[in-house]
Amino acid sequence: MLAAAIRQRHDCKSVASAPFVADAPLTDPDTASRPAPNENHLLINAYTTHPRSPLLAVTRRISDSGCNLVDTRLSTVGRDVSVTALATGSWDSVAKLEAMLTRLEREEGLKLVWYRTGPKPVQSNLLPYVVEVVASGFQLPVNIAFLPNPGPQATDPLFYVTEHVLDAFTH
Repeated sequence: MLAAAIRQRHDCKSVASAPFVADAPLTDPDTASRPAPNENHLLINAYTTHPRSPLLAVTRRISDSGCNLVDTRLSTVGRDVSVTALATGSWDSVAKLEAMLTRLEREEGLKLVWYRTGPKPVQSNLLPYVVEVVASGFQLPVNIAFLPNPGPQATDPLFYVTEHVLDAFTH
């Protein structure tokens, strides 16, 4: 027991004598981190029968809670209408939204399922592109034919455009 007390006192001295680093991280960066303040996501599924739609009720609760609507899908299958919505916001806004959804389910008779999720993973294999308008003002219909093997020079054509001109006297 005396050896344990001496060891503890020795450990306290070594901790107390360690230099203070002001910029040292408070948490281990290798552990799972909390989401950023506005990166708390809530996936919401709402169902009801036609002609009622849960879209307005769900989006109003998202707005009233202080969250943002990131993505939404509306679908009608048979006599049922479903809404899938992804909301994002601070942790307290998302908690407020969860409470509002519980009330919405109870008061308006909607079937609701929701859970916290995360952002869509970033795809690194995508290539950026730019659409450049090189011609405009054509009369429709227009045919655009892309060349399967364009030439190596910058001035070589990549596609051909043909405009169908109708003669007013032939009709």
